[in-house]
Amino acid sequence: MKVLSYNLFGSERVTESMNSFPSAKTQHERYRSQTGAKPSLQTQLILVLILVSVTGLAVVGLVASRTIEAQFKKIIAKNAQNIALALSENPEIQKALSEGADTGLIQEIAEKIRQKTGVKSIVVFGNDGTVYSHPITYRLGGTLPDEGVKAVPVSGVSSARQMEGLPGTSIRSEVPISFEGKQVGNVYVDVLVNEIRSAKFSLYGKLMLALFTGLLVSVVAAVVLAQRVKGIIHGMEPGEIAILLKQRESIIESIREAIVAVDSDTNVLLINSAARKLFGIGSDIIGQPVEPVIPGTGLPRVLNSGEAEYDREVDIGGKRVMAQRIPIKDNYRTVGAIGSFRDLTEVRTLAEQITGVTMYVDALRAQNHEFQNKLQTISGLVQLGEYERAVSFISETVRGRHSEISFVARNIKNPSLGGILLGKSARCSELGVDLWISPDSSCGTLENLDGLSLVIIVGNLIDNAIEAVKDLPRERRKVEVGIFDESKRLLINVRDSGVGIDPEIRDRIFERGFSTKTSSKDRGYGLYNVQIRVEALKGDIEVDSVPGCFTEFVVSLPNWGDADEK
Repeated sequence: MKVLSYNLFGSERVTESMNSFPSAKTQHERYRSQTGAKPSLQTQLILVLILVSVTGLAVVGLVASRTIEAQFKKIIAKNAQNIALALSENPEIQKALSEGADTGLIQEIAEKIRQKTGVKSIVVFGNDGTVYSHPITYRLGGTLPDEGVKAVPVSGVSSARQMEGLPGTSIRSEVPISFEGKQVGNVYVDVLVNEIRSAKFSLYGKLMLALFTGLLVSVVAAVVLAQRVKGIIHGMEPGEIAILLKQRESIIESIREAIVAVDSDTNVLLINSAARKLFGIGSDIIGQPVEPVIPGTGLPRVLNSGEAEYDREVDIGGKRVMAQRIPIKDNYRTVGAIGSFRDLTEVRTLAEQITGVTMYVDALRAQNHEFQNKLQTISGLVQLGEYERAVSFISETVRGRHSEISFVARNIKNPSLGGILLGKSARCSELGVDLWISPDSSCGTLENLDGLSLVIIVGNLIDNAIEAVKDLPRERRKVEVGIFDESKRLLINVRDSGVGIDPEIRDRIFERGFSTKTSSKDRGYGLYNVQIRVEALKGDIEVDSVPGCFTEFVVSLPNWGDADEK
């Protein structure tokens, strides 16, 4: 994320916030030393994902085991019941039981079926409990125990149940045998549960293999996910992120400028206390659309265009402010916008102080250089005994300087404009450039116009003209300036006798940072600042240039004030 740093006179205002803080590696080491050797976020993610995976797979395995076991029991019980039903419907068995005389036929039939199906036992007995078929042959012809007889479904309804016996737990299916509508006996088929357990253990092996495979996949996925999360948060731990957010919040709140940021939907993402105070916002507006609550910020426009805007004088909520607005980008995609706003009254006060001091210093330096040259001339004339010429030279110098100062003081009532004209005059004299101020120039105090803006407009236009002619032959170094207060408009005219403007670059001369000079990285802001100030004052600027002859700038500003004071 980028943070605005304020600068009054055109230097770069956007700096990477990360430059003001230790590197991520340094912060990470400092955080680890303060918090101790706690597990990292990556380790915690891996452990949590492994735990979730193991728990999930174990639960699935347990439920699957129980479900499959129950299904196996149902299937085995059904198979046992089908065997018992088949025996109960055998006509030979029915007839033998009805007659009560068995020649071993029932045992033969039952044993063949038992051996083919692999069940534990098949027992056929009459209503009185006499056994006609049993896997233990010595029980043939005997009777079942009382509990066995009592368990017979004499009602003629078949049933299946789990039985506990010596060989182990088994599932028994019991079916009555009828002949000509009358129950004549019963048959039950037993299947050992051990067969179910064998099948279940085989299934457990497959489930364990699936569990191990799932666990391995979970570990790999956990590592990949943890690495991705770590990359997204730039290798920081949650605690480090919390500390960093608190630092950023403290920095934003400590900035005197009003800071407002919006997300990609133009909803307020951030606003500091200076902005709340400047725009009179009391309630929490985070998450609300910015324009209804703070109209005129220009942030939606910057969000749509993706282009930064600097040094713009705008009206926001009835206040005149200096605005800096930049888009917030992530991988060349605009994801938001942030603006810095400062009350123009405060900015102007500070800027006028700086401008005034700078102007006086430049004027004194130029005058000092000029008077040193003239003093050397006077000294030479005196040493040569040319006293009359020395006196004449002194009178001419005093008269010329006094005439210039008197003209400016008499015709230019605005102190800022008067000061900048005298300062630039001294600068031109130092560089050997003829600065000619139109004798028709005049203006009132211009109290309704911003003095700082006038200084920036006139000063930059004259500086631009000086740059255009200072390297030309001495006779071509001419700059003409005119200031006219008429018909409720202030006209500012600056013309130089330089080489003119190439038509191919004429449309770019007001671009920020554009310059035909390559000797300094700070060039390219003069005409840009002029245009910004002219637009802020709702004026117009025109350019007329003939390559090889001249360049002329004409600025027209609305002036509804003191034209009668001229």
